[in-house]
Amino acid sequence: MNLRELRRRVLRRVQKSAGCWNWTGAATVGGYGTYRTMGLATTAHRVAYIAWFGAIPEGAELDHLCRNTRCVNPAHLEPVTHLENVRRSAKAQQTHCVNGHAFIPQNTRIKGNGCRACKACAAAHQRRLRRRRAAQKEGSMTKLIKNQAAQGDLLFRRVKEIPSTAVDVTPEHGDVIAGHSETGHHHVARGPGKIRMFEDPANPLVCYLRAETAEFMDMVHLRSFDTHGTIRLDASDDKCWEVRRQREHTPEGWRRVAD
Repeated sequence: MNLRELRRRVLRRVQKSAGCWNWTGAATVGGYGTYRTMGLATTAHRVAYIAWFGAIPEGAELDHLCRNTRCVNPAHLEPVTHLENVRRSAKAQQTHCVNGHAFIPQNTRIKGNGCRACKACAAAHQRRLRRRRAAQKEGSMTKLIKNQAAQGDLLFRRVKEIPSTAVDVTPEHGDVIAGHSETGHHHVARGPGKIRMFEDPANPLVCYLRAETAEFMDMVHLRSFDTHGTIRLDASDDKCWEVRRQREHTPEGWRRVAD
């Protein structure tokens, strides 16, 4: 196809207005006209530039001087480098990111393609990502226990009811500690609802846990280098669990747990 015929085809799909040649054919989501020939598609403004001015310099991009992406007027197109094209873009003129953070030197990172990135937004994204990964990790480590389980030196067994001789020892404030340790890494019962704890005076090595409203309760081992994963006790029906501590006698009396 010669250049004269190519120009004729371009002009057939153009509506001239205020100096711009607005492309009336199909366009991309970004508003750039598309030109298809022999089954191949390209942008209409590139075709128009080639039809009137010849080949586009290698590695160059066409910048719309009129800022009208529909325009295919070759006089409104200038070959520039990619970095220069980015620098001239509408986004490059913005003073704030989409979340309202100012594009000041301390808060701006220039990416490899020349675009700007907001450091505050990037930091917030990383915090959300870390929280999501931590939640996924915790969820993958939590096992739902139906009948019986062990955590360190504590044995858990689901029971139908709490003995009538057991006394409510639920603390008014703070954690419900089912198993104490001299080094401070206690076994703590936690849940979305109220959890009550009962002890039987006749058996100091056994206590009972009952979830008042929730469908489960988590047994968490308080230690930063934890070797005991969190276990989730099913409390959907009976809501009661017996907690049996390891029997160990010290000069001060019975020690509840020794892990």
